[in-house]
Amino acid sequence: MSPAAIEVRDLGFDYHGEPVLEGLGFEIQTGERVGLVGPNGAGKTTLLLLLDGLLRGRGEVRVLGTLLADRSLPWIRARLGLVFADPQDQLFMPTLLDDAAFGPLNMGLSREAARERARDALERMRLAGLAERSPHQLSHGEQRRAAMAAVLSMQPAIWLLDEPAANLDPQGRSELIELLRELPTLLLASHDLDLVLQVCERCLVLDGGQLVAQGPTRELLSDESLMTAHRLEVPLRLALERRQP
Repeated sequence: MSPAAIEVRDLGFDYHGEPVLEGLGFEIQTGERVGLVGPNGAGKTTLLLLLDGLLRGRGEVRVLGTLLADRSLPWIRARLGLVFADPQDQLFMPTLLDDAAFGPLNMGLSREAARERARDALERMRLAGLAERSPHQLSHGEQRRAAMAAVLSMQPAIWLLDEPAANLDPQGRSELIELLRELPTLLLASHDLDLVLQVCERCLVLDGGQLVAQGPTRELLSDESLMTAHRLEVPLRLALERRQP
C-alpha cells in the first residue's frame, strides 16, 4: 500500500508560549483534493507553514512516507508546492519569467530547461505576454496567477494553497477552478466555501487550533449547526438547493 501524501500525527504549535494548534491528526491520500476551512484565527495558514517546514512544531508530519526533519526538508519541499495568501510574499525576482524559473533552477535544471518550464507555466496561467514584466507592475489578480505559475513550474506532487481565489474576477476564478481540478493532490485553505465545494471532495474544519470535524465536503458544509458553531455559513449554492421544491 502506498504511503499517504500527507500524514499528520499529534501536531501542535505555540506562538510566544500560547498554543496556536494542538493535537492535530489527519491524512491526505494521493489524488485527494481536500479543503481546509475555519474562521479567522483558526490556524489554517499556520498549518500550511508547518506542513512545508517553514514553521516547526510538535508532533509528526510525513510527506509521501518521509518524516519531515532537517535532513529530509529539501526532498520534501521538492514535492510540495506552497502558494501563499499574499502573492507579494512569493514574487521577488526582476521579471515573471525569472520568478517562474527560480524554482526549477534550484531543483537542478539547466537554465534552458528551467526557462522552458517557466514559459509553459506562464502560458497556462495566461501570463505569457507578461513574461518580461516586473511583478510590481501587475494587478493583484495577475500577481496571484504569477505566484501560481511560479509553483506550477516546479511540478509539485502535492499542492498547499492559501486563499488562492482572493481578489480574482469571475473569469479568473472560473479558470482557477479548472486548474485546481487538474492538480494531482492538494490541501486548499479558503474562506470561499463555494470554491471549496466546487474543488474538494473532502474537508477539514479547523477552529481554535483544533480539528473539529472532517468528512465529505458537501456533508460538512451543509451542516448548518456545525457551520454556525464555528462562525461559518452554509455555501450559497447549498443554501439555494435547499430552497428548491
